Amino acid sequence: MSMHKWIADNIPLDNVVFKSSDHTALEKAVIDGMGIGLYPTFIALEDKELELVMPLIHEWRSDLWVVTQYTVACYQLLLSIVLSVYYSVMQY
Repeated sequence: MSMHKWIADNIPLDNVVFKSSDHTALEKAVIDGMGIGLYPTFIALEDKELELVMPLIHEWRSDLWVVTQYTVACYQLLLSIVLSVYYSVMQY
């Protein structure tokens, strides 16, 4: 079950004040004090001002497997592809 489906099934629509598929917009809304939001753990851990307000829900987990030949030259490209895939998966 995706995070978005879980939210639709468990959070009353009246409690939702902002929705976006743009991670940057969601991050800004939370940081500006609009409310709580869902972040990938690896991003949330980078901001010491964010606070975990509920435990992680196992159904939200997703696996990502990447097989590649690692070289320094392709690291940035690989990272951008992995993050792009990750964010597109997290939107659903």
